[in-house]
Amino acid sequence: MEGFADYLVSESVYLRSPDGIGFEVYAVSPTGEWIREGALVAMDTLPLDLDGLTRDATPSPLPPGAEIGHIHMRAHVDLDAVVAFYRKLSMAVTWKMPDAVFMAWGGYHHHVAFNRWPLPRQRGALAAAYTPAVSRPVRNLVRVELLPAGEKLPG
Repeated sequence: MEGFADYLVSESVYLRSPDGIGFEVYAVSPTGEWIREGALVAMDTLPLDLDGLTRDATPSPLPPGAEIGHIHMRAHVDLDAVVAFYRKLSMAVTWKMPDAVFMAWGGYHHHVAFNRWPLPRQRGALAAAYTPAVSRPVRNLVRVELLPAGEKLPG
């Protein structure tokens, strides 16, 4: 796990596969709750309420009808050229910030986003799980620290 965020339009969890591919799993907020100013949709990066999100959660497969809603691409590209290209596909800019642009069809918060942000630097485990399945701490490939049940988190 790499991070978590509340974007006002969605709640996101960021993961990285063992081969280094980063991806986001998110739940979109109801469109009636989005804050709009003309064609723009307000977004922010706020801490995600993990306790509230997981309080009543139970493991289950994706529900029928679940869809992939958007894709983010980290690339060193000319963002003005990206906007010009996607406007030809009838997409509109829904959010713009330094080194990033978000675009969508039909008033959605975004279907595609391009950014030129630097890659995050790895600094140890980003999450910890307690389990009786291990007898000593283990850091797995996605940097989740597995700790023996009852052991205190290091640091």
